[in-house]
Amino acid sequence: MNLNSAYRITLTITLIYVLWMLVPQIGAYTSLVVRTTQQSHKTTAQLRKLSAVDLQAELVRTGSIAPTAGLRCTRAARNWDYVCSYMPTPLQSTTRLDFGVMVDEKRSVKISGVVPEGTNLPPPQ
Repeated sequence: MNLNSAYRITLTITLIYVLWMLVPQIGAYTSLVVRTTQQSHKTTAQLRKLSAVDLQAELVRTGSIAPTAGLRCTRAARNWDYVCSYMPTPLQSTTRLDFGVMVDEKRSVKISGVVPEGTNLPPPQ
Protein backbone atom coordinates (compact mmCIF):
# COMPACT_ATOMS: atom_id res chain seq x y z
CA MET A 1 0.00 0.00 0.00
CA ASN A 2 1.48 3.29 -1.01
CA LEU A 3 1.16 6.72 0.61
CA ASN A 4 -1.60 7.88 -1.80
CA SER A 5 -3.85 4.94 -0.91
CA ALA A 6 -3.36 5.48 2.82
CA TYR A 7 -4.10 9.19 2.37
CA ARG A 8 -7.32 8.41 0.43
CA ILE A 9 -8.50 5.91 3.03
CA THR A 10 -7.81 8.33 5.88
CA LEU A 11 -9.57 11.14 4.02
CA THR A 12 -12.59 8.90 3.24
CA ILE A 13 -12.90 7.76 6.86
CA THR A 14 -12.64 11.36 8.08
CA LEU A 15 -15.30 12.51 5.60
CA ILE A 16 -17.66 9.69 6.59
CA TYR A 17 -17.13 10.53 10.28
CA VAL A 18 -17.86 14.23 9.71
CA LEU A 19 -21.02 13.42 7.74
CA TRP A 20 -22.10 10.95 10.44
CA MET A 21 -21.68 13.67 13.10
CA LEU A 22 -23.69 16.16 11.00
CA VAL A 23 -26.77 13.94 10.57
CA PRO A 24 -28.28 14.77 14.03
CA GLN A 25 -27.58 18.48 13.47
CA ILE A 26 -29.28 18.41 10.08
CA GLY A 27 -32.28 16.63 11.64
CA ALA A 28 -32.52 19.24 14.42
CA TYR A 29 -32.27 22.07 11.89
CA THR A 30 -34.99 20.53 9.72
CA SER A 31 -37.25 20.15 12.76
CA LEU A 32 -36.63 23.79 13.71
CA VAL A 33 -37.51 25.00 10.20
CA VAL A 34 -40.73 22.95 10.15
CA ARG A 35 -41.82 24.21 13.61
CA THR A 36 -41.03 27.82 12.71
CA THR A 37 -42.96 27.54 9.45
CA GLN A 38 -46.01 26.08 11.23
CA GLN A 39 -45.92 28.85 13.86
CA SER A 40 -45.57 31.46 11.14
CA HIS A 41 -48.61 30.12 9.29
CA LYS A 42 -50.63 30.11 12.52
CA THR A 43 -49.59 33.69 13.36
CA THR A 44 -50.36 34.84 9.82
CA ALA A 45 -53.84 33.28 10.03
CA GLN A 46 -54.46 35.02 13.35
CA LEU A 47 -53.32 38.37 11.93
CA ARG A 48 -55.82 38.07 9.08
CA LYS A 49 -58.73 37.83 11.53
CA LEU A 50 -60.82 40.72 12.72
CA SER A 51 -59.04 42.63 15.50
CA ALA A 52 -60.45 43.00 19.02
CA VAL A 53 -61.04 46.73 18.50
CA ASP A 54 -62.88 46.11 15.22
CA LEU A 55 -64.93 43.35 16.86
CA GLN A 56 -65.95 45.68 19.68
CA ALA A 57 -66.94 48.35 17.16
CA GLU A 58 -68.99 45.82 15.17
CA LEU A 59 -70.85 44.56 18.26
CA VAL A 60 -71.77 48.11 19.29
CA ARG A 61 -72.59 49.22 15.72
CA THR A 62 -74.96 46.27 15.15
CA GLY A 63 -76.70 46.90 18.46
CA SER A 64 -75.64 43.58 19.97
CA ILE A 65 -74.10 45.44 22.92
CA ALA A 66 -75.00 48.90 24.23
CA PRO A 67 -72.30 51.56 23.81
CA THR A 68 -72.41 52.20 27.58
CA ALA A 69 -71.88 48.52 28.53
CA GLY A 70 -68.10 48.78 28.88
CA LEU A 71 -67.41 46.13 26.25
CA ARG A 72 -63.89 44.62 26.30
CA CYS A 73 -62.72 41.87 23.96
CA THR A 74 -59.42 40.00 24.33
CA ARG A 75 -57.86 37.14 22.38
CA ALA A 76 -59.05 33.81 23.78
CA ALA A 77 -56.63 31.10 24.92
CA ARG A 78 -58.69 28.30 23.34
CA ASN A 79 -61.97 27.36 21.62
CA TRP A 80 -63.00 30.93 20.72
CA ASP A 81 -61.07 33.65 18.87
CA TYR A 82 -62.06 36.27 21.47
CA VAL A 83 -63.62 36.44 24.91
CA CYS A 84 -65.70 39.58 25.35
CA SER A 85 -66.88 40.99 28.66
CA TYR A 86 -69.57 43.61 29.29
CA MET A 87 -71.96 44.98 31.93
CA PRO A 88 -75.59 44.49 30.88
CA THR A 89 -76.84 47.15 33.34
CA PRO A 90 -73.87 49.44 34.03
CA LEU A 91 -75.98 52.06 35.86
CA GLN A 92 -77.47 49.51 38.26
CA SER A 93 -74.72 46.89 38.68
CA THR A 94 -71.03 46.35 38.02
CA THR A 95 -71.54 42.63 37.37
CA ARG A 96 -69.82 41.63 34.15
CA LEU A 97 -70.79 38.84 31.76
CA ASP A 98 -68.55 36.98 29.29
CA PHE A 99 -69.20 35.46 25.88
CA GLY A 100 -66.98 33.91 23.23
CA VAL A 101 -66.77 35.05 19.64
CA MET A 102 -65.46 33.36 16.49
CA VAL A 103 -64.48 35.77 13.71
CA ASP A 104 -63.27 35.75 10.14
CA GLU A 105 -61.41 38.56 8.38
CA LYS A 106 -64.38 40.94 8.36
CA ARG A 107 -66.98 40.08 11.00
CA SER A 108 -68.09 37.86 13.85
CA VAL A 109 -69.37 34.49 12.65
CA LYS A 110 -70.41 32.79 15.89
CA ILE A 111 -71.18 34.01 19.41
CA SER A 112 -71.48 31.81 22.49
CA GLY A 113 -74.04 32.02 25.21
CA VAL A 114 -73.45 34.52 27.99
CA VAL A 115 -71.93 33.36 31.29
CA PRO A 116 -70.85 35.20 34.47
CA GLU A 117 -67.36 36.70 34.20
CA GLY A 118 -64.65 34.17 35.00
CA THR A 119 -66.88 31.15 34.26
CA ASN A 120 -65.76 28.67 31.60
CA LEU A 121 -67.35 29.42 28.26
CA PRO A 122 -69.22 26.61 26.50
CA PRO A 123 -67.25 25.23 23.55
CA PRO A 124 -68.31 26.22 20.02
CA GLN A 125 -71.04 24.00 18.58
